[in-house]
Amino acid sequence: MKREIAYKLPRLVQGKGENWYVSMSVQHPLTGKLMPYKCTKGFKVLRTKEEKVKHGEALIQDFTKKLAGGWNPWSRGDAVYVDQIAYHQDVKLTGRSKKTAKSVTYFLSDYLTYKKSQLKKKSYESYVSKLRLFNSWLKVNKFGDYDVAALDNRIILKFFNFLIKERELARPTVEKYKVNLSDFFKYLRKKKVVFVNPVYDIVYPSKVVDKSAKPFPRGVLKNILEIIKESDPQLFLACMFIYYCFLRPSYELRFLKIKDLNLDEGLLWVNPSHSKTGRAETIDIPDQLIELCRYVYDLELYNHEFYVFGNGGRPGPNHYGVNTLREKFNRIRDKNGISKDYKFYSMKHTGAGILLESGATISELMSQLRHTELTSTQHYIRRHFGDRNNKVRKNFPSPI
Repeated sequence: MKREIAYKLPRLVQGKGENWYVSMSVQHPLTGKLMPYKCTKGFKVLRTKEEKVKHGEALIQDFTKKLAGGWNPWSRGDAVYVDQIAYHQDVKLTGRSKKTAKSVTYFLSDYLTYKKSQLKKKSYESYVSKLRLFNSWLKVNKFGDYDVAALDNRIILKFFNFLIKERELARPTVEKYKVNLSDFFKYLRKKKVVFVNPVYDIVYPSKVVDKSAKPFPRGVLKNILEIIKESDPQLFLACMFIYYCFLRPSYELRFLKIKDLNLDEGLLWVNPSHSKTGRAETIDIPDQLIELCRYVYDLELYNHEFYVFGNGGRPGPNHYGVNTLREKFNRIRDKNGISKDYKFYSMKHTGAGILLESGATISELMSQLRHTELTSTQHYIRRHFGDRNNKVRKNFPSPI
């Protein structure tokens, strides 16, 4: 987005002694005020007054043309940087090395490079996720090309309003966004890129609301799966991969290829560039899902380089967008009057709960969830299913 700037035309100045320069005043993006700027480049090597005048006139002509085109001497020019917030698939297409004006994307990547060595992997991924959403929101709302110093409190409050009203994030998550963004702007202040931290006066949600996907009750699960199986067979298969294999929809499910399925051995391979951990992982495929893949969806008959969930409703060379399958699920859920508490990702939590109730050990559930620590699995069970005790539920003696 090109922004109009105010300026005073450049002029040639002969200072004391041999101190020649071209002077102009240009509006500074931080203050909005005209600030003096002078260019001494090239004058010192020239010997005669005529040479200096000729050089000065050439500079004046060049600066006048650049100013008319929107150039600002206070902008920070172009820089080659390593993009730390690009999605994996974008990196595969364009690479991480980018050349751009030093706008928001540049400084976010610079900041994340600085933070990477200070944070544990999981914390760093949390920073990347939140700043990636912030950067995407800026672009969608036409702030992406702004100088980072032009991101004032008004814009920041709009972003937090989006988090609360549209994303419906709970207070603890909103607070984490504030901490991350505030730290980003503190970093920019230390580098003297901005003079003011615009992250203040944030209004939080009044109540702490858990917006995470809830496991389906058995009756609701049966109902919605029957509807999906009839109306959208491809979405039904996607639900089954999440239910049985606990795949994450945005990357692991969306980028799953036919060649990633070993139906003979009952194994699914997760590409490290798409897995949450960044490592190659394998997942057991239950027999019911193998039968679906083989005898109902005929996946082995397709090109093995095809995505399982091609955007034509069947395996193909192009995958869906990041929210397409989720939006398909939401439309069916809402059309049939099912609570918004139940989401596409509820399939994972439902499958995990039913597997646990079937007699699987916590260790076996931990393996299928791909947790690296038992405490993570225990926390997962407690959060989504509570502290269950079958002996209390089934064998509590009657008082009479």
